[in-house]
Amino acid sequence: MLHYQFNNTNNTETVVFLHGFCENFSIFNNQTQYLKNYFNILCIDLPGFGKSQIINNITLPAMANEVSLVLSSLSISKCFMFGHSMGGYVTLAFANQFSPNLKGFGLIHSTAKKDSFERLAKRKQLINFIQKHGTAPFYKTFFPDLFYNKELNKSVIETLINNNLNDKKIGVMEGIKAMMMREENTILLEKTELPVFWGIGKHDTIIKDLEMFAQAALCKQSEICYLQNSNHMGMIEEADLLNESILKFVQRIALN
Repeated sequence: MLHYQFNNTNNTETVVFLHGFCENFSIFNNQTQYLKNYFNILCIDLPGFGKSQIINNITLPAMANEVSLVLSSLSISKCFMFGHSMGGYVTLAFANQFSPNLKGFGLIHSTAKKDSFERLAKRKQLINFIQKHGTAPFYKTFFPDLFYNKELNKSVIETLINNNLNDKKIGVMEGIKAMMMREENTILLEKTELPVFWGIGKHDTIIKDLEMFAQAALCKQSEICYLQNSNHMGMIEEADLLNESILKFVQRIALN
């Protein structure tokens, strides 16, 4: 079973957060602290990250299945699910397999597109680098590049680097391979009847804002939070705006 933190405040609605690559569920601390006053909050460490065990040859659909096992163990039959970056890929895989268990879902700095050839080549290079040098030197450049204002978030970046230095390189490499194998999910966006939330960073260097706007336009129901002072880490860089937007999204759907 995956490692998780469940803030069960006996509210009607449950919100699930899935972290991104080389993160753990603590990345959503700002969201948890704010939203636990309104909803039950479940944050999960994906396979190979945080305190969850490595699963060899893991795929994104298999990660989604592991998430479903956590939900089942907690008797959660319906929830809202939000995923950051890689967590968004898992959220899409979950929506493909377990749509009846969702009331709505959100992609925060994430995409339904599969990797481009250029992106695949970079991921292969990264696997080779981590295989030779481990995760520590990678993290020292990886985390700073996720922030728009590096100086303002200097202490946060240092904490992210230090807290993840002991990550096992096998788990990180398995995560990279899972992302490389992912399917295109734009058809899901077109077909789903579920409301879809989008957290979009104006300065996102990994997933461009215009690309995300175009994908949001594919959905029958989209709600966008445009984070104009964020790169790829809006959960931290513009936590207040994101929190309020998620709150309004969930409350609006829950009332219908």
